[in-house]
Amino acid sequence: MEENLSIAQLQWKCIEGILTSSRLEEGDEDDENGLDGGYGGGRFGRRGFDEEDRDAPPKWKILVYDANGRDLLATLAKVSDLRKLGVTLHMMLDSSRQPIPDVPAVYLCCPTQENLRLIANDCKRNLYDSYHLNFTASIPHEVLEEFAESLASQPDFCASNIKRIYDGYCNFVSLESDLFTLDIPDSYSLLNDRNLKDDAIEGNVERIVSSLFSVVATIGQVPIIRAQTGGPAEMIATALDERIRESLSIANNVFAEASTTQKYSVSPQRLLLVILDRNISLPVMLHHTWTYQALCHDLLQMKLNRVRLEMKEGSMSQTGPRPCDLDKSDEFWKENGGRPFPKVAEAVENALSLYKTEVEEINRKAGSVGGADPQVEGADKLAKALESLPELTKKKQIIDLHTNIATALLDIIKDRNLDAFFHAEDQLMSHRDIEKETIQSLLSTSKGTPDDRMRLFIIYLLCAGSTAEIDSFLPTLKSAGCDLRAVKYVKEIKTFTDQIDVKSTLQNMSLPSRNSVPSTVSDVGLSSMMSSIVEHGSRGLTQVANNFNKLILDEDKALVSGRVVEALMDQKGREDVRETYAYFDPRQPKRSVTRTQKQFREAVVFMVGGGNYVEYQNIKDHLKGDKHVLYGCTDLVTGESFLRQLEKLSGEAKEEPSQGEGAPTS
Repeated sequence: MEENLSIAQLQWKCIEGILTSSRLEEGDEDDENGLDGGYGGGRFGRRGFDEEDRDAPPKWKILVYDANGRDLLATLAKVSDLRKLGVTLHMMLDSSRQPIPDVPAVYLCCPTQENLRLIANDCKRNLYDSYHLNFTASIPHEVLEEFAESLASQPDFCASNIKRIYDGYCNFVSLESDLFTLDIPDSYSLLNDRNLKDDAIEGNVERIVSSLFSVVATIGQVPIIRAQTGGPAEMIATALDERIRESLSIANNVFAEASTTQKYSVSPQRLLLVILDRNISLPVMLHHTWTYQALCHDLLQMKLNRVRLEMKEGSMSQTGPRPCDLDKSDEFWKENGGRPFPKVAEAVENALSLYKTEVEEINRKAGSVGGADPQVEGADKLAKALESLPELTKKKQIIDLHTNIATALLDIIKDRNLDAFFHAEDQLMSHRDIEKETIQSLLSTSKGTPDDRMRLFIIYLLCAGSTAEIDSFLPTLKSAGCDLRAVKYVKEIKTFTDQIDVKSTLQNMSLPSRNSVPSTVSDVGLSSMMSSIVEHGSRGLTQVANNFNKLILDEDKALVSGRVVEALMDQKGREDVRETYAYFDPRQPKRSVTRTQKQFREAVVFMVGGGNYVEYQNIKDHLKGDKHVLYGCTDLVTGESFLRQLEKLSGEAKEEPSQGEGAPTS
């Protein structure tokens, strides 16, 4: 069976190569070329982690990074992992640092003028024994020349101590084995702002292309690119195609090197890269969700796989906000992150029950010591019981963590009546009938934040509402303290999509008919099930979860992005998609009309303008057969932050609410 592509694993191999490669170790003694001879656009960091490096004892070094390098490392490694690779100390590039002689320094940062200025200053101060510069993206030649000139007038050691300069091509953040983000904030508004000048738009596109090329280079395969036409996605695809062609024209290019160093099984089929514009589906960005991972992101502001929890008095843990990591080392998170929240509650209950059983077994074995032959049988039982204690302690910590997270989520759900918002939005996005009075009630309810109301209202606007109905809700929203600026922009989007007659096409692709099965659970039982969860809290969720199991249906709906990816991977059905999406094959001559007709087993779907965990999980849930998809986006966006971008795009200043319109009273 072929090994699935893991973007996190491949990116970590790149970092391991940067930190441990034998050539880096030898560079301190053998390379006399310094800055003049050390750079050739090389990609030494792409070698990965060779067996000779694994067996060799690590050479102690210092790691210096910028915010970009810090963030990409945060989801890949812990401090202990870096220590195993010889990193004794890691520091921010822009921090105040003291000289540490006789120790090499490895830099991991973006190739910006400011970063090069800081590095040049380190060299002038002679902070470290040698300097190994690894840039997360390709360094522009003009920036490199400026860097060299800044050192030319300095003592010779400044340049000669710089042993290597590498294009690392790792300028993205891997959050899961199949999830990555370019971490470009507010990308939707940056790409859709009508007031931006052409050079600003081109700069934003170039930034995305540079990072997306890093993803492709890390994977090490030349993809066939399909892109939605008429917007930023096509612009990015065109520029990326050109960037890959430029790389392929070089003999020792990144793809030729990767073909001889990758350690995973590569599918014989080509990799498919699907680039989509966010406007293909706006409702999903505002939808209140019910899966565990998405709830942590939307309600607990999960960032770089970390949430901050307010620990309650009397708990075994410390009080006050505490950072909690949710990553690959947490088996519970790996198994349950994409599951519906009630199923996660059931899993917590089961894990706790299993833990109690194991503890009772240890106590039973310990209590049996002193039987017929305590020197042999009893002592052996006790030793085995004690050996299992560290593992049990770790299990209990994980159970406590997820119990605390579940409790925090339930408190928010209860306070904001989010079950009702989720239910109404799910009906709207599935194009099932919903009473206008239901929407009116939720928009005027005392529960829920103004943002909760606006998210529901915009989904209603996009999916169901007529102009007259929309306008009739505005006074209610205004009196609830809602910022109505986003309505102006979304109305324009809705009008535009209606005019070009794509709305019906997208709905047919993404939504079941009104009489088909609901998207997640049956309408009849959802509200009562959610209310039961809120009522019981985290202590009595087993029965609630059992009720939820009865409501889950075998069928589910795929969002627009998932339907598009499926059509392009299968190379059948949805001829309108297969024929209208732009096609790029960097391995073929530009004017070639030859297109592959083979199906794709592996694909990368990339959302321009932001994505979220709802869409990521939906695509995973609807994969068929042995297909494997990586999901990427310019940035992972919560519903509230996406709403802020829509408000900004209206071009209007925020209107402060008056007394009686949501403003606090004195």
